Amino acid sequence: NFESKYHLGLLLRIGIATGSVFAGIVGTTRLRLHAWGLAVRDAYLLQETAPPGRISMDLETCSLVFTTYKCEVWITKDSKSSSSSENEKQQKEIEKFKERAKEREKEK
Repeated sequence: NFESKYHLGLLLRIGIATGSVFAGIVGTTRLRLHAWGLAVRDAYLLQETAPPGRISMDLETCSLVFTTYKCEVWITKDSKSSSSSENEKQQKEIEKFKERAKEREKEK
């Protein structure tokens, strides 16, 4: 835990998503790196919904790092914005993640 180690009074929220992005340097006098794409949007949304002091990752990222880092599956459901088909898709992705986790545990 970053806060308990360094005692800076910071409770960061971080969002990480895996996917394709388009990135480039914008500007002529003051150069800035910008990135666009669904993964950027998803990372932003994950950061916005992350509890203070925590890192939120999409299921794809968790499936890549869960052998090294502890991943917990948690979902916030908003019945107004989530359709039943979207909830079903999300549940299927969670089941796939859990199956991959079991497979990797067997490989150890």
